[in-house]
Amino acid sequence: MNDAKKEEGSCCKPSAGSPSGGGCGCCCGSADPKVRNAMRLIMLAVVVAVFGFLAWQGGVFAPSAPVSMQEEGSRLDKANAPAFASETREFVRKDGRLFPLTLQVAVTGEQQAYGLMFRENLAENEGMIFTYKNPTPVQFWMKNTVIPLDMFFIGEDGKIVKIVKGAKPNDLTPVPSDVPVKNVVELKAGEADRMGIQVGDRLQ
Repeated sequence: MNDAKKEEGSCCKPSAGSPSGGGCGCCCGSADPKVRNAMRLIMLAVVVAVFGFLAWQGGVFAPSAPVSMQEEGSRLDKANAPAFASETREFVRKDGRLFPLTLQVAVTGEQQAYGLMFRENLAENEGMIFTYKNPTPVQFWMKNTVIPLDMFFIGEDGKIVKIVKGAKPNDLTPVPSDVPVKNVVELKAGEADRMGIQVGDRLQ
């Protein structure tokens, strides 16, 4: 094989600006298309696996809306907030006492991105419920949320698994659920103590 043909079959060639004998100006690899395609498939599989693992470890983020929406949070504004349906639920204490709740329902990605952003007040027993199709580890933050909140993380069986009291307005610190949850309820700060709700109580 002559020298011209040898150079044609090589991926590595000197960079245009390299001095004689300089380094490679591209990524060296096999010239065989089948090998290159196989390598691309392997790399794609690795990327998908890594992102899947990170998604499970980091969970879904929600602010008073999900933190997976950090970039979204910078462009959300009060004028474009979505509409929310409402539903009546109840907290049930272990002693059987019931506390009725009127909750706006955040189920779509857009609704969960906004959450209680920009709300200036909430009445007693009023708030929002975030609902997930499957139990999911989540993290919340308080970007654009101007009132302090109590957060109740609720498992698939309806039991409260974690309570965060008095989340601070506009605090960007992630608040994790620690375990997969089916719902998160947000009420104004002080409601957990007022109702005497504790971990192990239920939402129905």
